[in-house]
Amino acid sequence: MQAGSESVSLGRVAGEPTLKADGSLSVVYSNGSRCGSGTYSSEVQLVCGPDDGRPVLQGTRGPCAFVFVWETAAACGDQESSGADCRVRDPLYGYELDVSSLRRRQDYAIPLDGGRTLYVNLCGPLQRRCAGAADQGVCLVDGDNMTGYGGATSLLQYSGGVLKLEMTGGAACGASANHSTRLVLTCDQAAPAAAEVGLVHLGGCTTYLVMPARQACQPRTTSSCRTPDGRYDLSGLTALTGNHKYREVAATYVLNVCHSVNPEEGVSCPSDAGSCLVRPEQPLAGDRYLSLGVVAGGPTVEASGAVLRYNSSQPCPGQPQRRRATLIRFHCDRGAAGSQPRLVSSDGCLYEFAWDSPLACPLAEARGAANCTVTNPRTNFRFDLGPLRRPQGYTVAHPLGRQYQLNVCGPLSQPGNCSAGSGVCKTTPVNPSNVWDGGMANDRLVFDDGVLFLNYSGGAPCGGGGRRYSTVITFICGPENASPQPVVTDDDLCVITVHWPTHLACETRVDCTVDTPDGPVDLTPLIRSDGGHATAAAAAGAPGPPDQFLINVCRPLGPDEGHACPPGSGACHVRGTVAQSLGHVHGPPRLQSGHVSLLYEHGSPCPEKPGQNLTAELQLYCNATAAATALPDRPEYAACRYTFGWQT
Repeated sequence: MQAGSESVSLGRVAGEPTLKADGSLSVVYSNGSRCGSGTYSSEVQLVCGPDDGRPVLQGTRGPCAFVFVWETAAACGDQESSGADCRVRDPLYGYELDVSSLRRRQDYAIPLDGGRTLYVNLCGPLQRRCAGAADQGVCLVDGDNMTGYGGATSLLQYSGGVLKLEMTGGAACGASANHSTRLVLTCDQAAPAAAEVGLVHLGGCTTYLVMPARQACQPRTTSSCRTPDGRYDLSGLTALTGNHKYREVAATYVLNVCHSVNPEEGVSCPSDAGSCLVRPEQPLAGDRYLSLGVVAGGPTVEASGAVLRYNSSQPCPGQPQRRRATLIRFHCDRGAAGSQPRLVSSDGCLYEFAWDSPLACPLAEARGAANCTVTNPRTNFRFDLGPLRRPQGYTVAHPLGRQYQLNVCGPLSQPGNCSAGSGVCKTTPVNPSNVWDGGMANDRLVFDDGVLFLNYSGGAPCGGGGRRYSTVITFICGPENASPQPVVTDDDLCVITVHWPTHLACETRVDCTVDTPDGPVDLTPLIRSDGGHATAAAAAGAPGPPDQFLINVCRPLGPDEGHACPPGSGACHVRGTVAQSLGHVHGPPRLQSGHVSLLYEHGSPCPEKPGQNLTAELQLYCNATAAATALPDRPEYAACRYTFGWQT
C-alpha cells in the first residue's frame, strides 16, 4: 500500500489457500508493517470469474486489516456451461463460441455403407421430415425406411475443451431406450467455411459424430513465423487443429508455434498462451491450465538455429522478480519428420524445449533437375512446368512500345536477330534493328520459399561494367479465371521481370466461401484476375507521399504492368517505386461480428518493428445498395497492420 511517499506492507503470505463455504478461496497475509501496537494484515478472497479481473478493496476489519475480492479464472474448479441458439460462453475466460452459422438450408448428407444415408442438421430440426416427424435433428435413411436418431436441439454445451450438441429423443431403440446422437465440434482453424462431418460411429443406441470447424475455436493469437533475416520459416510447424505435446507422468506440456494453443479435450488454456502446462489432477483451473508464455514476437536466430520465446506476466513461485517463460530451440534434422518437442530443462520458471525437425532447416532454394520440374522440399509436391514449353514461344507486348519473345525451359526456335539459345528476345517494333538478348534459356526451375521461377542470365551487355541483361520469370498460382499468359511487370536496371499466372504453379487453393446464419456467402465474384482492387487513398497514420493499395480476395494479386508487387502477395502497398507485400492469403474467410474477415499474413518486414512482418485484414460488410464498382475503403494503419473496410 502506498501512503504518501511511503510504501506500507500489508502482510506476508501466512499459509496455503483455504476453501471457504461459499466456494471461494482465501489467502491470508500477516506480519506486515507496524500499525499502532500491532502489524498490518490482509485477506484476498479469490472468486471464480473471467480472467481479466483485478483485486478490489471490499472493506476493512479495523484500522489495520484489509479485505480484497479478486474475480479470476484461477479460482475456478471444474466448470461447465451451456447456451441457447448454439452460442455458449467459455466458463473460464469469458469469450463466446457461436456455431449457429453451421446450420444449413440443405441438410448434411453423410453416405454410409449398404446404400444408407445419415441426414444431420445443427441448431434446429432437419429441413426434411423423418418418418413423419418434424422435430428430428438426425435421421437414418435406408431405402424407404427412416429412423429418427435424435431430436433437434440448439443447446450448445461446453466442458473441458469439448463443445457438443446432445440430440436425444429419437425413435425407439430396443424395449427401453431411444436413439440419440452426440455431435462433438472440434477446433480446426484450417477447416473450410462449409464444414463437414468428419467421423461417424453408429454403435448401439448412441451415435457419435465429430465435426472439425473454425467456429469451434477460441480467439487466437498469432505472430510472424519467419526470422528477421529471412533464413528460417517455422510456419510449417504451426498447428491449426490439435497441438504439439510433451508428456510426463502427471503433466502434459502443450505447445504451438507462432500460434496460440488450440482448445481440445482436456486442454482449456488461455487464448493467448503459446505454451501451457496441463495438470489434470489439480482441482482449480488456474493450476490445471498454467500459461507458460504468450504469443507475441516471432522467432529469432542463434548459432544453433531458430529460437522461439514465449514470455508471460506471471511471477515464478518463490521468485517474484522473475516471470514464467518458454524457450524452444529448433534444430535442423531432415530425417526427423513428425517429431515433437522435448523438455530439456526447467527451474520452475524458464521451461526450455529442444525440437528437431526438417521444418526447422534454413530456407534454401530447391533447384530442380534439367527437366523443368522441381519439388517443394517441405511437402514433396512436384511442380512440372514442361507443358508451358512450346516451339514458337510467346509474344508479350509492353505499354511502352517494347515487345518480348520468350519461352519456358527452352530457347526460342526462331530467335530472329537474338543469339541462338536465347530464352528472351527484346525488340522495339518501331525500330526492328534494336534487339537485346534478355538471357540464355535453361530448364532449371527453382522453388524458393513458395515462389517458382526461372532465371535466364547471360544476355546482352547492359550499362557497362560487364553487366548483362537477365530475366526472372516468376510463376504464380493465379485466380481460376486468370489468363494463363505472361506479363512483363518491370524492365529496369538490366533485369526483366515477368509474372506468369498458371494452374501448374498451384499446390493448394484457399476456399472463398463462408457459412452465415442466412446461408453460405460466396466471395469468388470478388476475385480479380488482372492485378487487384485498387485504392489510391493514403493510409491513416502512415506518413509519406500518397500511396496506392492493391488487394485481391482469397488469391494472389494478378500480374499488372503498373506495379511490381512481390510475387504471391494478396495485398500490396505501393509508394513511389517501392512495393511492399502486406501479406499472403493462407486461410479462408471467417464470419466475425457483423462482417466477414479475410487475413493476409507474412508480408514484407515491418519498417518500425524489426522481427515482425506486415499484415492486413479485409473486413467485408453486407450492403445490398452498394454499387457493383464499389472499392475497398482506405486502410487504417497501426502496429504493422493495415485494415481495409469494404461495403459490398
